[in-house]
Amino acid sequence: MKRRAITDIDLKDFVKILRGWDTVDDGLLSWNSFIKRIEEAVGYSYERTTLYKAKRGEILREFQIAKSRLKVNSTPAGRGSTMSRQELLKAHTNQLLEIERLRDENSQLLKLHVKYLKLFFENDIIPGED
Repeated sequence: MKRRAITDIDLKDFVKILRGWDTVDDGLLSWNSFIKRIEEAVGYSYERTTLYKAKRGEILREFQIAKSRLKVNSTPAGRGSTMSRQELLKAHTNQLLEIERLRDENSQLLKLHVKYLKLFFENDIIPGED
């Protein structure tokens, strides 16, 4: 492939590619995949350093914005995907452990409450009176 200087028209095309990038259709966004997509669209080959140094780093900024946008949209909340079985099993196990810990804590508090009531009864103390 031939190389040439990046023009303002090329810059607009590159930004358009980045802003329209979809992980479902285009795959994960990386410099290699972006360069391959540029070659397909424009017909010229560019190196990574040429792209992120050109036009005062504007392509680099757009690339980073696109990466962060795709990262946010690829989370389960953004894309609507569900948890895997392994993640569900881990979450279920953690909840079971939390339930057991809360039961133990509740039992200890009830025992402490019974102990205080027994002390109140033995010493003829009515709670709430000074």
